Amino acid sequence: MATVSGRKEKSFLELFSTLDDLESELERHPGCRSKKSARRHEQIREFIRKEAAFGNGYFAHYIVHPHATVRIGFAPGPTPASLVIVQRVPLFEAIGNENDDEGDAPLCGAAKHWKWCIQPGRQFALQDAVFGVPDKSWNVRNSRKHVDELEPEPAILELLLSKKPVVYLEVCASLAPKDVAKAEGHTAIVKAELAYVMREAKSRGEAVVMMMGSDSPHKLAEKVYMRKPIGDYGLRCGYLRWRASAKEPWAREVKWDDRTCLCLQLP
Repeated sequence: MATVSGRKEKSFLELFSTLDDLESELERHPGCRSKKSARRHEQIREFIRKEAAFGNGYFAHYIVHPHATVRIGFAPGPTPASLVIVQRVPLFEAIGNENDDEGDAPLCGAAKHWKWCIQPGRQFALQDAVFGVPDKSWNVRNSRKHVDELEPEPAILELLLSKKPVVYLEVCASLAPKDVAKAEGHTAIVKAELAYVMREAKSRGEAVVMMMGSDSPHKLAEKVYMRKPIGDYGLRCGYLRWRASAKEPWAREVKWDDRTCLCLQLP
């Protein structure tokens, strides 16, 4: 499926950031500057071994993941039309980052640790995105609900602490070239597949969470996910916020250019 959905604009055969992640890893270890360094070579081998444990390729590792489901939609022909990959994992596994190996996870600082999250008094909320703000200023204050208007949402905390599985939507891809997909109406198939994920999760009493992997996350959410029929089951778009107690201010997030915008549908 990674091969089929590859386009000239984007290839899914390899992880997009592998080289950048490798360079960052090497910077953490002394004696790895020189390309002839034996220590550098050993660190590279160790990094690749660790990455390979999750499977090779951008989609391939889901095939070996015990909690992942790979769902393929076909158009008449049959022609491969859509690929949707979900995992059913506890919410903390989707949003936490204890080992600093999950770049999409929104929790940071002390909150990325489970031991912090389970302490009494913790509060969580979703700071809803405000649509209609130009892309170039999506990071400014008026692109999301003002922090002074935030109220703690016990349902998010309850779901987090329960360790009840949520539907973590990892991949949604059109499998045909853009011109073919447009000519043969594949967009309707992709939307129907996503609506199926939302509807079935709601019927089972499970939450859905997905990270907006885009340079324009608000526009993507507004034009695709928040519209009918995908957004018919209570889907929201925004930023996860947290604080130690009601007496504390909402915790500082990561820098805006690394900040994760997500969509959340509670049970």
